[in-house]
Amino acid sequence: MAAKHHDEESPEADAAEVVAYQQDLQKRLARVDLLRANAEVLTRNVEVLSLQQQQLLRARETLQTLQQPRDLSDELLVPIGGEHYISATVGELSHCLVPIGSGVRVRKPVGAVIGDLDKTIGRIDEERTRQVEQLTTIEHERVSLERQLETEMALLQQSGAAPS
Repeated sequence: MAAKHHDEESPEADAAEVVAYQQDLQKRLARVDLLRANAEVLTRNVEVLSLQQQQLLRARETLQTLQQPRDLSDELLVPIGGEHYISATVGELSHCLVPIGSGVRVRKPVGAVIGDLDKTIGRIDEERTRQVEQLTTIEHERVSLERQLETEMALLQQSGAAPS
């Protein structure tokens, strides 16, 4: 038997193309939603990392300041919570209590603590930078995909084939 040749596509082929296009459109819209959600998570992660880094920078700065020569009778205001402070003096500062997990702390020389803080601050900065780069990549992909979808929808509306 010879194959039939049609100048126009059959209605079944047209319907299949429409269904395939709609499925592709659904996938791309879902991808935009996923990219948006991932961007929100990364944004929160970057904020948390920035806060952690600020806290560690403040701890390092405090230790460095307290390590400098000073009059041992100089008073400090020590926060005790709820915006309340006590006045105290710091003698010779040689060691610091450092958390090691589960509420446990060890006594370490101040110089070693400052070195550890520097390393941790560096690791946090690297991770924050990595996540910002990921966020930038995701945002570029999301914006590009959204523009592509907006362009397609505008073309479909102009041709009268857009879903309402």
